[in-house]
Amino acid sequence: MKTFSHYIITRFNIKSQGWTKDKNGNTVNDLAWLKHRYNLFDMFCLPSMVSQSEKNYQWLVFFDKETPEEFRRKNEKISKQLKQFKPFYVDGFLDFENSLRAYITKDSKSDYVLTTRFDNDDCFHENALKVIQQSFSPKHNTVIELANGLTMQISSETKLAKRNNVFSGPFITLVEKTQDSIELQTVYDCEHTEWENRAEFTTIDNGYYWLQTIHDANITNRLYQDLTFNKKFLGGFHFNYKPKFKLSYIVFVIFKNLGVFKIKRRFSIN
Repeated sequence: MKTFSHYIITRFNIKSQGWTKDKNGNTVNDLAWLKHRYNLFDMFCLPSMVSQSEKNYQWLVFFDKETPEEFRRKNEKISKQLKQFKPFYVDGFLDFENSLRAYITKDSKSDYVLTTRFDNDDCFHENALKVIQQSFSPKHNTVIELANGLTMQISSETKLAKRNNVFSGPFITLVEKTQDSIELQTVYDCEHTEWENRAEFTTIDNGYYWLQTIHDANITNRLYQDLTFNKKFLGGFHFNYKPKFKLSYIVFVIFKNLGVFKIKRRFSIN
């Protein structure tokens, strides 16, 4: 028996009564939204998974049962390109949770199960799954946290920011021991912010292993304040997008890092 089985879990377009508008008030899960999400998926999410150095995982991607046929055909094509990609079609969030648990319970023959959150418009570093698995410890109800990552704005103009010391963030992995008498929880048993009170944490803070894209159709994501234009932070991230920073943005970041704006504010107050 293998020590653990690792499942990456993505919710793509599952319908929810509490999730009907993006941050700009536009409708989500309609055809226009779905086409836009697939563009982001093809640009960031999919190439990052194809490029993973660790191949021992399954990627379970959940779609609404009414997903149009053209996208179902696309999913079948992806399945042939990436054998770890497994599409599921469900009727709402309850069906998602039940289907997820049922599949893993039947599929896994391991002592432990790892389930990792991953959104359809985000991106993993090529070694993200490798470092998660290297950090595995045979301890039930443990969360593995990739504490450092990046946020990249791709709408209007490109901006890049670092995020450090994230706790109970959106890229966590739950470790569970498989037990016949206890039903699996999976990492989606609650919101990611709630795990801080439900599990012990193992923190990985020696690199940047995830990237969130900031665009007009996000629900809540935003660019963070630790801005940079240094593309070295993007090394190891594989996506079909060429970030180009405007000169005005580069100058702004330089001045910000030099503390020019703080000095100016101090003089204006005095």
